[in-house]
Amino acid sequence: LINFGYSEESVFYHEYRERGYELKNVVCIKKGESNKTIILCAHYDTILNSNWEDITSRAPGADDNASGVSTLLEIARIMLNVNTEFTIQFVFFSGEEQGFWGSKHYAQKVKEENLDLMLVVNMDMCGETGFLNDDKTSYIDIDDGSTGEQPSPDQSAQSKFFGEKMEQNADDYTNLDIKFDPIAFSDYMPFEARGYICIGAYDGSADPEVHNPHYHSTTDTPSNLNMNFLESVIKMV
Repeated sequence: LINFGYSEESVFYHEYRERGYELKNVVCIKKGESNKTIILCAHYDTILNSNWEDITSRAPGADDNASGVSTLLEIARIMLNVNTEFTIQFVFFSGEEQGFWGSKHYAQKVKEENLDLMLVVNMDMCGETGFLNDDKTSYIDIDDGSTGEQPSPDQSAQSKFFGEKMEQNADDYTNLDIKFDPIAFSDYMPFEARGYICIGAYDGSADPEVHNPHYHSTTDTPSNLNMNFLESVIKMV
């Protein structure tokens, strides 16, 4: 982020402690004309399904979630010199696979500091299409109330509104086909629980029905990713 041109003052660690571990999120703040803020986020940790307590083996984590991290980095690079009305925070979370550790602590910090947060856009698994029905379908996660906390009517309505904005971007700038699904099992959940509006970009390959053998596996490698699809997701977000 600093190499892109963001100042050292705008890029920092958000440190937290969870279950005896000293951990950190990475935050980059791009100031806008107002303090009203959009958070774009992705998690940078990986895990092996075969042994969740294994702290020595390393899953490559190409789709889950280097795809989301690379999407977030590329958006940050593109947006560097773009003047924006709203402030944007690019946030890279740790501990997602352990139960949203990083996002839980950061969402609480946002709440306690009374940040004027208008939207959270999460990117978790954005680049694998090999086990889907086609190589053009991207999911947009919206808060329809079917998972997580029960959102307020305004949360649901605003999530749908921003999800449809993202769908329009896909129609305008890509060849993606869009499906909507509920937000679930990723870093927007601690924000939803605290009343914030959330959406997400997702490739669908963690769905048990698609039988993706690379999910949380040592075979989750870059060779499985569809880079043209990932580029389209970046444009959509």
